[in-house]
Amino acid sequence: MFRLKVKQSKFLYLILNLFLNGCWSYSFFQDLIPNGHSVQHPCIPNTLFEGVGHTNRQGGGKTNAFGQDFADSGHQWTKALCLQDSDGDGRSNGEELGDPACVWSVGQVPSRTKDITHPGVCEPFHDSMCHGKNDFVSCQYDNFVDCDVIKGPDINSLDLTFPVFTVPPTVTNNLCVTFDLPVDQDYHIVANEGIVKSSLVHHMLLFACLDDDDLTISSPEACKMESTLCSNLIDGWTLGTYGQCYGDSLGFKMGATGYKRLKLEIHYNNPNKEATTIDSSGMRIFYRPVRSEVQELFTLMTGQFLLTLPPGQPSVEQIGVCKSPCTSQIFKRPIYVIQGVNHMHETGLSMSVEVYRHGAHIANLTDERKFNPTDAFYFHHKPPVEIWPGDEIITRCIYDTTNRTSWTYYGNAATDEMCVGLLLTYPKSAFNFENFDGLSCNAESDLSFCEVAQEKPLNGCNWSTVIQPEKVGFINLTKQLFEKCNLDGSCSSECKEEIKTLLSNPCFEGEAAEVVKNYLPLSKEGSNLLEILKLCPLDELAP
Repeated sequence: MFRLKVKQSKFLYLILNLFLNGCWSYSFFQDLIPNGHSVQHPCIPNTLFEGVGHTNRQGGGKTNAFGQDFADSGHQWTKALCLQDSDGDGRSNGEELGDPACVWSVGQVPSRTKDITHPGVCEPFHDSMCHGKNDFVSCQYDNFVDCDVIKGPDINSLDLTFPVFTVPPTVTNNLCVTFDLPVDQDYHIVANEGIVKSSLVHHMLLFACLDDDDLTISSPEACKMESTLCSNLIDGWTLGTYGQCYGDSLGFKMGATGYKRLKLEIHYNNPNKEATTIDSSGMRIFYRPVRSEVQELFTLMTGQFLLTLPPGQPSVEQIGVCKSPCTSQIFKRPIYVIQGVNHMHETGLSMSVEVYRHGAHIANLTDERKFNPTDAFYFHHKPPVEIWPGDEIITRCIYDTTNRTSWTYYGNAATDEMCVGLLLTYPKSAFNFENFDGLSCNAESDLSFCEVAQEKPLNGCNWSTVIQPEKVGFINLTKQLFEKCNLDGSCSSECKEEIKTLLSNPCFEGEAAEVVKNYLPLSKEGSNLLEILKLCPLDELAP
């Protein structure tokens, strides 16, 4: 059996894009005012008010009085803005933010760094002079703070934070570090929260490693796209969120017989290419000794990995089918879906993930009639949706390519497309990991995940032997080609004839060619083959 690990990198990066394409507030504005990251919430103890200029304390949306004045000043800390009393409580903005003399400038340490109050919230909060001015402020804790499970006597926490380092002065950085977990016994991760120490942190992703010997990264380094290791998603943090609480009956298993190592990926957005920003952000996980009644979670992916979208079309449908025989193989018994979310890119129009049993529609796990690539919508299922072995899962994606002038294909870039459903499921023990590496429910053209893993031929092409350089099929197919062609940029007559012969092979025609070309870049020899094919454009190959 062909052990299908190569697709795990796609899983990691589609998740990354999912977070990347969400709605983000402009947290870097906090760097443009003194103590912008230290503004205390006026009525929730030990809590920061990150969205200083907004009515929403997480940021984004409607601005408050200070936010309006800040915008009027051109989003700059001017002396006039410093002297203003935006919230009308008798103290200037500078006094509240630790710059009473109005001498602070970006990059400096303010004259006062403690007891920072909000310049857009009238204080004392409950004083009669503030009546009616603070109606936008909520004094209620977020749901995560009310997460009862983390208040238990047997709860432990572990901070997974980057060692102190300097963020690279480039616009986008995806950096990774791995962490070893306690292995003295089994535990369940029942909640997590972000630990954010820099405004450059855009989002964070936490992945579990399947093997504790797979990957070790002790200091922040670029996450390698080609890596297939440590790619089981646990959770993530995004701007405007605080954490995830799974409750008393669900969790991710770690420890002696569970995950032993986690990989933290942090995406930094550094639009000004700052070279002196120090960071040690990360995530905190809450865990407790394993309990028999707790169900173990697993994130299942569905969709279509091979997309070919013609330009100028108002509606193009692509379908990925997790066929009935495949779910019979990857599910040992029924699984339960508690949450689903869709992922497409700019041309995405609508998307659904549907379940069928014996040909009859059972449920929609997602059903987004008007897809918005900048606002991920989560479909929660209470009670959970039960999926049986033998059920069929169909992912339907519809695209509008009216504004495209060239074909669009599957890929990670915003101008590429995707068709992916992400399902939070339990119990993990219901999945057949023993026989399938990188288990998912995605399709490759007409091939289901299982058919790909079992190397089922497609349209007369034994594609699995063609994509692996050590296989006889690849060697026989490319031996003459590599002898007659080189990568010097020329298209010799001998090379041209060999390319013609190759392109007449069933593996380089139609849908089979899409599958083969999708895998070839994963090896040096495969990449060289694709480069050789570019030497002689199709018009030069015409007789």
